[in-house]
Amino acid sequence: PSARGPHAIEDDNEDKAPLLAVIDLTNRCNFGCPVCFAEASDSSVYFLELETVRRMLRALIERRPLPCRHVQFSGGEPTLHPQFLEIVRMAREMGFDHIQVATNGSLFANFDFARRCEDAGLHTLYLQFDGMDDDVYFKLRGQKLLDRKLRAVHNVTRTNMRLVLVPTIVPGVN
Repeated sequence: PSARGPHAIEDDNEDKAPLLAVIDLTNRCNFGCPVCFAEASDSSVYFLELETVRRMLRALIERRPLPCRHVQFSGGEPTLHPQFLEIVRMAREMGFDHIQVATNGSLFANFDFARRCEDAGLHTLYLQFDGMDDDVYFKLRGQKLLDRKLRAVHNVTRTNMRLVLVPTIVPGVN
């Protein structure tokens, strides 16, 4: 029973903001993973325009009665968006409390890129990380990636950003 009476139906959405908004910045990716669900041919690749992303972020942060202050940039590989760092910076300046990216981590193998992401306001990486064996990566991603993944992990741990390792689990592979 609620304060409005024993038979009242609560509207659970009335006073709650979404916990996390996901914005797909692009469907482009620099990998061609056999297990990927987000396929894009060269003729169908898109990058959201900066003004479109700005309107989406504004709609979230100005949501009434409660704003959504957590955003994840996803895709394809969102770090390939030509204005990725500007988008992260824009989200921070608009007041988002938590900014994360779902990423294959390829660009984070470069420490300078990781540092620039931290400076722009990125908080957390949801890092595609399928295992500790290159055979796993070859079967799931079509290439040996363990060294690059470990460099990305190392570089991110040198910043104040957080890591969440996200595996794709395939029986008999990993």
